[in-house]
Amino acid sequence: MEEMETKWERLQLTEEEDQEVVVGDDILDELSEKGDRSLVGRVMVERSIGRGVIETTMAKVWRISKPASFREVRTNVFVITFATQADKERVWVGKPWLFDNCLMVLNMYDGLTQPDALSFATERFWVQLHDLPFACMNRDCGMQIGGVIGKVINVDTNTEGCGWGKYF
Repeated sequence: MEEMETKWERLQLTEEEDQEVVVGDDILDELSEKGDRSLVGRVMVERSIGRGVIETTMAKVWRISKPASFREVRTNVFVITFATQADKERVWVGKPWLFDNCLMVLNMYDGLTQPDALSFATERFWVQLHDLPFACMNRDCGMQIGGVIGKVINVDTNTEGCGWGKYF
């Protein structure tokens, strides 16, 4: 093994091979515009999901103006390009989404991050708490109870911090 490593260390690029590749701004601008209408999504399931199936299904679920284009970049990881910025925003704001009862985690697309560097480890959820005593349906209790579940983004209460209702 050490012999092989020694050989690899001696490898060098020729002058012809050692050239920079400069990508023009016009190409980057075109991709940036498309990227502004895109998200990256991963379906959290072991089996492979076909591009056509998820494209057709999610178009119905999302109820967007025109079907989105799905391009698979890894197993069950897709770059999703929407026809309009409004469609993208509707899908982003409406998360979390399920495909065949499996969570679809979405990330913003920036065009610079490599697919393997994207994290699909977290997703935001709306949590309802049922049968709490009224005294516990307030912002402070919501923050404390929610903190046990995960990171709390918001507790739905009125301006006085009260969240009385059928659930909290």
